[in-house]
Order: sequence, then structure tokens, then C-alpha cells
Amino acid sequence: MVRELGVSKWGRGVVAGVALMAVLTGCGDEDKGGDGGGSHKGAVGGAFGDGQKSASGISSTQQVGQALPSTRSLGDEWQLMNQPTLRDSAETASACQKYSGTACTGVLAGGGNKFILESQGSSAVFAEFSMYAVDSPENAKVVYQAMQTSMGQNAYGDLQQETVDVGADESYAYADSDGPHVMVRVGGTIALIEVRGEDLDDTSKLETAEKYANLQAERIKKVAAGENPDA
Repeated sequence: MVRELGVSKWGRGVVAGVALMAVLTGCGDEDKGGDGGGSHKGAVGGAFGDGQKSASGISSTQQVGQALPSTRSLGDEWQLMNQPTLRDSAETASACQKYSGTACTGVLAGGGNKFILESQGSSAVFAEFSMYAVDSPENAKVVYQAMQTSMGQNAYGDLQQETVDVGADESYAYADSDGPHVMVRVGGTIALIEVRGEDLDDTSKLETAEKYANLQAERIKKVAAGENPDA
């Protein structure tokens, strides 16, 4: 996996995982926006039709872009590495299907972004976020469960399941040799968070991942309620 391009290792070493994160966090794409919370390429398109609504409140690429963390929300010590990449339903569903092995029914939009922590150390610390907007909590549960299975099967090195306290409907966390990974579901929206880098010890990385998983869950709730997540 080419990290310089802002692509995470979810499913490293398998074509499905490459497709998933290349679609959601790829750098150098023409589909760009602002600081993790701006407006982006617009209406939902593809297999589920333009403008389809979600029972969970998030249904468009614009809302996904708003819900993804911004530099302001993470803190000044974090720098956005690449502009948020946002995808319509057809692109996101295709990558989701390859990665999770399920139909990914109801996937409306997706996106991701990547940050680097300013450090004087020898190894940078990265935080990566990706998100899937699904048309209902019921369909999101199916996607979530399939992704959880796939994450466990494609861990990089030895997998250790972790316990995190996140204000979400569901959460799952594990650590492998690449660092901690957290997945959350808030209604019909699924988000994945990864923190890695040798300048933080394992405990600090897990704590950071848990902190930002909670941040991500809260931003999803605010956007779903029609609120500004950076206010």
C-alpha cells in the first residue's frame, strides 16, 4: 500500500482493500474540497440515484465531507495531508463490495481524509478517516458486520482485539503491527479510524484512536441533525 498517496492499509495486501481505501482516501484526485469540512462535489449519484435520502440523516457527498474531521477539530498540531476525497454511491458501493464481500445495499456516498502530526521525532504520526453513508441503520449493520469480519481476516501481522469506549451504536477496535484501528456505526453511517507512527507508543496510539473515534461519532451526529460540526 502506498502511504505517500494517503491510502490506508485497511485490508493491506488484498486487491479489495486497495480498492476500498484508494477510492475513499486517494490523493491527487480531482474530487477535492477544503479543510475536511467544506463543500465538495455534489449530489449523490450512481446506483441508488441522485439525491436519495438516508434515514440516518447523512446521504450526500457534501454531508460526508462536513462530517469528516477538520484540522480545527483535531487541533493545530495536525496538518491535512490531502484534500478529502469524496465518492458517489456507485464508486463507494463497488469498493465496499470488493472489500467486505457483501452487496453493500444502500450505500449512498463515501469519503476519507488523512492528517499528519507535527513532530520533531524521527517517524511521523498519521491519522486516517474514512466514512460510508448508508440509507438505513439496518443496511448499515449488515455492511458493518461484513467489514468487521474482513478487517480481522486482513490484519497486518498479529491481531489483538482492543476495548474502546465510543459514543456510537456499535464499535470495534483491534491493533496489529501497523497500529490501532477503530470502526464505528452511528445510525446508518460507518466510519473507520486508523492511527500509526513510531513516535507514539502503542497505548498513546490507541488512546488517540479512541479519542478521534468519539470525535468522528459526534461529528456524524451533528451533521445528521443539521448542525455545523465545527461550531
